[in-house]
Amino acid sequence: MERLARHNHDKWYQDRLHSGWSFNEQYNEAQHHSPFMLSYDELPGDKKNQVLAGAHDTLKTIIGEGYCILEAESKAKYTNELTAIEKELKCEDSASIDTIVTLWRNRNPDLWQKHPHLFLHAGKEMLSAGEPLLAYDILSEGVEKMGSLATLGDMEGQNRSLLISLLQQQALSLAQSGASEEANTILRSLHDFGLSDSETLGILGRTWKDMALESNDTEKKSTYLQEAFACYNKTYKADYNAGKHEAAYYTGINAAAVSLLGGDNEQSQEIAGQVKDICISILESKKSQGKPISFWLYASLGEASLLQGDIEKAEEWYKKATQDCSKDIRALGSMRKQARLILEAWEEYKISRPLFSSSLSRPLQRSYNRPTITYGKTFPTGKRATCSQPHSSLA
Repeated sequence: MERLARHNHDKWYQDRLHSGWSFNEQYNEAQHHSPFMLSYDELPGDKKNQVLAGAHDTLKTIIGEGYCILEAESKAKYTNELTAIEKELKCEDSASIDTIVTLWRNRNPDLWQKHPHLFLHAGKEMLSAGEPLLAYDILSEGVEKMGSLATLGDMEGQNRSLLISLLQQQALSLAQSGASEEANTILRSLHDFGLSDSETLGILGRTWKDMALESNDTEKKSTYLQEAFACYNKTYKADYNAGKHEAAYYTGINAAAVSLLGGDNEQSQEIAGQVKDICISILESKKSQGKPISFWLYASLGEASLLQGDIEKAEEWYKKATQDCSKDIRALGSMRKQARLILEAWEEYKISRPLFSSSLSRPLQRSYNRPTITYGKTFPTGKRATCSQPHSSLA
């Protein structure tokens, strides 16, 4: 009780102090004087009793409204367990996926609910491992614990940012599982909330592109490709003009590829040339500063070269990219898929097959012992996400 009384008085004191009040034995509102501008311990007995009575009334009101007050959890209660989980989730060795699956199956619900960033990290690890179905389960539970799209407007700060990231990755897991329309719905809802960052528009563009590739309707295919280009190109130009070149090259190279798929080769090559210049500039800067270089930078250079018809140079860049991401199944699959789409658009797939047998060779089947899993979540379509055996190598 006294802790609440002390807190209430200290808050009152600080508020008055910031408003220019000071101590004086005589109360004078006009001159901001008060005899109670003292620390809680220095208050006279009758005033202290008054503050205590106020704290008592506060607690009485809370309980009267049907709420209960529980003792706060000890900060050290889950510290060791949390530290161990975070260490596993940050491990870059693909063999740790076994451990992460085990961590998920044996998770402490209270711990994960109190630290919802665990859902995000675990889900992203599963996506990188090429396990979008399990990633969907994990990310969906994280979204459920945090709230939903409906509550996003009422949230702020870190919680809002975390929920947005969970929803983005949930949409990505749907897209990678073949549920492009459902993923598109989530991302369009985020866009309706005013989100136009490169992550949201980048994944949204991907869903429009996937829907175009899945459609047999020529008119719909054209419309979807236009929507995809609009998403990629909007964020590409915004990031480039803002000097955010490391964000710009990702959406820029996708804008160039979608432009080719839509039949505008001239525009595609123009954007590809711009992206190539951006990537070369970033590459030279990182090399001179001794900074690590993302394999996506090499992959984008490979794709830009491919879009410009320089297959020999594309192979050189792709080799560098695949050497650096040999354990990222999702990344390797993404590079192969995008390169194939470009080559098919160029009608050069058959004569350019060496690109896939060398620099973009198929990743080996996972080295970890993937257990038989039947995933429990139901997709928005009502279909149950199931997978009972290890995936084969990417086609």
